[in-house]
Parts: sequence; structure tokens; C-alpha cells
Amino acid sequence: MDNIRRSQLFGWLGGAAALAVVALLVVATLGAGGVHAQEGGASYTGPIDTLTDECGGGTVTLTLSDDGSSVVQLTLDGTTVGGVEVNTLSDPPGSPFVVDVTLAISGGSFDGAFEPLPGVAAVAEGTFDGDSVSGSFGVEALDCVGVTFTATKVAAVTGDMVLPTTGTGPLSDSGIALSWALAAGAIGMASLAIGAAVRRRVH
Repeated sequence: MDNIRRSQLFGWLGGAAALAVVALLVVATLGAGGVHAQEGGASYTGPIDTLTDECGGGTVTLTLSDDGSSVVQLTLDGTTVGGVEVNTLSDPPGSPFVVDVTLAISGGSFDGAFEPLPGVAAVAEGTFDGDSVSGSFGVEALDCVGVTFTATKVAAVTGDMVLPTTGTGPLSDSGIALSWALAAGAIGMASLAIGAAVRRRVH
């Protein structure tokens, strides 16, 4: 009788533990599919707000380092700063204006200074949220500051390989977490079934 009671107790405890694991993994699954940090090697492109006829407009593209730790390039296209359309400063003229930068990302945000042209100081800041980044940039000397933008991820490329977005695909974090949750659930149900069978034998 004592052995049966112990088996019954172990069955209930095993089932409860497995169900608790299921709950935790479901939470992890939901988290994996939600907001996530910037993706290494990705580019984010979007419109720039127009503050005045001499400041803003066009589009911006932010390119991240392969490890996602910094913004390494800013590309402006059709943007006016201080009354000058930046495409006219490109080589060849008329092409998008590309600036190599090093803006460290910490906690999903960046905030730093750079020089789009020698001796011209500019600043940029932004925060990543899911598949987008929003922020602003400015050149105080040209009276063009607080120019806001919102950009959406285009692709994550390292060499010739396209990296999947966190939270999607069969081998993503959410897919793995869901598989573990299903497995734990099956164990929990089996444990509960064993406990129920033992109780029926006792009665």
C-alpha cells in the first residue's frame, strides 16, 4: 500500500513539474516571437521627416556590423541639409550620399557623433524595436537638427548568407522553445495518466 501511495505521489509531482515547465516554455516562446534586438548584418531603410524646405526629406539606410554591435554606415538619398541636397556631394554626383560611421549599439540603442564631411560635425541617435529602428540626426552648424526617421529592416547579410529573423522559421528560438514545450506537455500528460491509473487501482 505504501508503495502504491508513493507511486501515486510521484505521478502527481511529475505531472505538476512537467506542466510548470510547459508554462515557462510557453512564455519563452511568446517572448522569442516578440520584440527583439537589432540583427547583425542587417540594413534598415525608411523615410526621413521633412522639417523645412532646407532640412530633411528623402530616405535613410542604416547598415549594421556583422555582429550587430554598431551602425557602420548611413546612406542618405534625396535628403536636404542646410539647403544642400546631399546627393550633390556624392561621387558621382546624384548618387546616394554614403557615410561610414561607428555608432556603438547598447541595449538596443545608439547615440553618437560622426563627420559626414571633413570638419562637419553631425550626431545621430536611434532605438531598435522589433524589425524597425526610429531616431533622429542633425548638423547643428547647418541649422538642421532633430531630423526624425523610422526605418524597417530590409535584410541581414553576412557574406552571401541571409540570416533568419529571430522568432521565425523552423529552427528559430521560438520553434525550438515550442518543441520543448510540446515534449514537456506530453511527459506531463503521461505522468498524470499514470497517477490516475494508480488511484483507480487503489480504489
